[in-house]
Amino acid sequence: MLAKPPMCVVSLKKNNPLKFILFSMTNETFTFKPKSYGWQELASMYSPEILPKSAAKRLKRWILTNTQLYTDLINLGWREGHRLLTPGQVRVVVRYLGEP
Repeated sequence: MLAKPPMCVVSLKKNNPLKFILFSMTNETFTFKPKSYGWQELASMYSPEILPKSAAKRLKRWILTNTQLYTDLINLGWREGHRLLTPGQVRVVVRYLGEP
C-alpha cells in the first residue's frame, strides 16, 4: 500500500473557505479540496453540461480506458459500482484527468 505524502492546506482567499491549495511532497496542487465525493458529484464536476447519470457513465469510461488510472484506483480500494470516492481516490483521478 502506498504511503500518503504529508499535506499542508493553505486557503487562497481569506473570505472564501472553499478554495484551497494543497501542497505535498509530490508537488500536486489542487484548487479544490480533495474530500470524499459521490461518484455522480465528481463526474458532474468534470461534465457539468450533461445529466449526472450520463456524466457518471462518461467518468467510468474514462477510468476504464486509462489502465494506469484504473490500476491506481483499484490499489486504493476502489471497485466498479462504488458510489463514494475517498480523498485519496479523488487525488488519483485529478492526477490523471486534471482538475474538474
